[in-house]
Amino acid sequence: MKLKKTISIVLSTVMVTNLACSYIASAHPETKDIPSTVTVTEKEMPSTSSFRMDEGRDGQESDRNFVTYREDYDNDHMRHSYRKKELIDRFLTQNSKYLPKSKMRDLSAKLHRLSCDDIHKLNSVSLDNPSHMTIISIFFGNMGLDRLLIGKIGTGILKFLTAGGFGIWWIYDIFKIGELTREQNWEKLKQEINEL
Repeated sequence: MKLKKTISIVLSTVMVTNLACSYIASAHPETKDIPSTVTVTEKEMPSTSSFRMDEGRDGQESDRNFVTYREDYDNDHMRHSYRKKELIDRFLTQNSKYLPKSKMRDLSAKLHRLSCDDIHKLNSVSLDNPSHMTIISIFFGNMGLDRLLIGKIGTGILKFLTAGGFGIWWIYDIFKIGELTREQNWEKLKQEINEL
């Protein structure tokens, strides 16, 4: 945001200086030593390679060049921001049922820090469906298969050896496996984001 304000101030100053030089040169022909062009270098404006405002007839062409450049810059920036927001919204909508609701705001903040390409890469992360895991827990939970599938190997083996915790653990997991799956998906996605 500060960079955008700085660029805006620099460009505004350049335009005002150029217009002032044009006015002085036209009002006082004896002042031909005042430069009629202003150059902004790459160091001052990192988003462009170089920008030269050449004065045309009565300074109108330089005004047109400045306005055109500014509109192009704003349009590109807005287009990129809109595309990124659209990607983030789509990602959150598609994956909200696989993740804990309490983590959605945190996920949104993390996605805003990523580039569009990184957000596309996140679509390849395989997330487990909590509804499918609940069904697996109902039919195969007494054997610990539900916990094994979400990556909890130790408790999955223990559940298998105790026949679903003598049935108590099995019934408990029927109601909790969806939440455990969402938490596991969140950890998987967070790890992938940190690697990008």
